Formats: sequence, structure tokens, C-alpha cells
Amino acid sequence: MQIYNFGRMYDYIQTLDEPTILIFLGDHLPYLYNAQKNEDTLNLLSYFNTGDELVDTYRKYNTQCLILANFDLGDVENWDYMSSDMLLTSVLNKMGLKLSDYYKWLYSIKDVLPSSNYLVSQDVDGNLYWTSELPDDMQNVLDKREDAQYYVMYEDIK
Repeated sequence: MQIYNFGRMYDYIQTLDEPTILIFLGDHLPYLYNAQKNEDTLNLLSYFNTGDELVDTYRKYNTQCLILANFDLGDVENWDYMSSDMLLTSVLNKMGLKLSDYYKWLYSIKDVLPSSNYLVSQDVDGNLYWTSELPDDMQNVLDKREDAQYYVMYEDIK
């Protein structure tokens, strides 16, 4: 079956009896480079050049997502400021699945550090911080999160 646009895809999943969630997201913006002029196109767009280095960096490393579901997700937390792993954890919590201790813990930190990458982090109110200069509460959560991710990814392999 071919689906040509999101509207048709949404209409299709509404016909399914099984609860279905589709999430479309990207982890970065496309690299826009004009080889003929030897210039980075992002440097020409005012959206990425506000004069505030923190905001400009955030905008270059932030993407939107689209969530389609054929059932009511109920009350949802603020999904405006979430890393992709936090988005996954939030969706899993809405599905009523049995979660690992790691995902339960990860879900519990969403109110302190909902969004972070190696350059810019964001709190639940949308305030931006350089990840290298986080307030203590956010830094403590980030340190624990990185330790947990390392353990989940590498320690179980041994």
C-alpha cells in the first residue's frame, strides 16, 4: 500500500483496530552548502543568525517531530522540549507497557533535564544552557544519565 502524505497516513491508521503511534523525527537539519559559492547556506539565513550564539547553536541542532496516533494519548507532558530518547520514553509510558528500570528512571528525570545534546540543553520552561555550563541540578542528572547510558550500552556486553 502506498501512502503519499501525512494526511492519508493519519486517515489510514484511524482505520486500524490496534492502537498505533507513528513518530517522525530527525536528529539534525540537512547540511546546506552551496559549492559554487563555497558558502554554508545556514550562515545566510536570519533564523540561524540572531546574534545570540546560544540560540543560534540550539536552532542548528534542533528538529521538530510529528506524532500521529489512532487513540487518545490523554494528558501529555510538555513535549516541546524533549530529546528523542525522552520522547520515546514518554510515548512508552503512554502505551501502558512494562518498562525496564532504565526507562522508568529516564522518565523520572524529564522534569529536570528534558532535552540535551553535547552542545545545548534545555529545561522544562524552554530556557537554554550551554551543556558545559549547566546548573548543578541539571548537571547531576546529566552525569547520571550518561553513566546509565554507558552501562546499558557497554557493560551488558561483557
